[in-house]
Amino acid sequence: MLKKVVTLLFSLLLFSCQMSARAGMSPSDLQDLKTINHLQQSTVALVMPKCSSGSLEECSRMQLRVYCSGVWISATKILTAHHCVQGFVTSQATEEELENNEDEKLLNKRLLFLKKNDIPSNQRSGTLDMTYARSGTVVKIDELNDLALISVEKHHSSKYFVEISQEELTVGQEVHAIGHTVGVPYTYAYGHISGIRKDDIGMGYISVLQISAPIYFGNSGGGAFTKDGKLVGICSYLYKTTPMHLNFYIHRNTLIDFVR
Repeated sequence: MLKKVVTLLFSLLLFSCQMSARAGMSPSDLQDLKTINHLQQSTVALVMPKCSSGSLEECSRMQLRVYCSGVWISATKILTAHHCVQGFVTSQATEEELENNEDEKLLNKRLLFLKKNDIPSNQRSGTLDMTYARSGTVVKIDELNDLALISVEKHHSSKYFVEISQEELTVGQEVHAIGHTVGVPYTYAYGHISGIRKDDIGMGYISVLQISAPIYFGNSGGGAFTKDGKLVGICSYLYKTTPMHLNFYIHRNTLIDFVR
């Protein structure tokens, strides 16, 4: 009888190990995947119509391309990079508006974005064959610190958003990045805080986090997050001529001051 019990227990243990191996993850891994999924859902794809003339509505019915990222920080507010907003407005400006510097007047301008579920799961890169894109309005900008805040109407709101981290940040701390690297939607990257710096960008010194996670064009405006999903930075610029991952995010403290 004892032998049968031992055999049964061994069989159950073996079955359990096989199931765990088949699943390939522990309960903590499952929690990590839930966090990453939430971060993806909390990230928007800023999209640009492949036309430079006509009304915004006419352009939005054409093919779109992903050019930047943004992060939901509330149900109706998206945080992104100033240069992403500037790039969109300039690309859609008429020659007359460019001559009158209307492309530099960003407040109250509209731009287009897509939520994660708006993009086909098999979409890799290139243009999006979409007939509809959501729109938001620029309500606040900070050119020096490369930040912009977008407000969206309630029917475009999201239940997925993140909090800005309040914890002290340290060099070596792990971070997770979500963005649309070279236009490939919802690319996940993992890295660490390589440095906490004051950097001179030509207009003045700003507080930045140097991040080792591999990112590139398309990550601009996207977030870097702690392991528990709190926002610590917004992607601003990189040193593209160096072989190392020299990527810089606007520091958490600046985000807090900006959205206050």
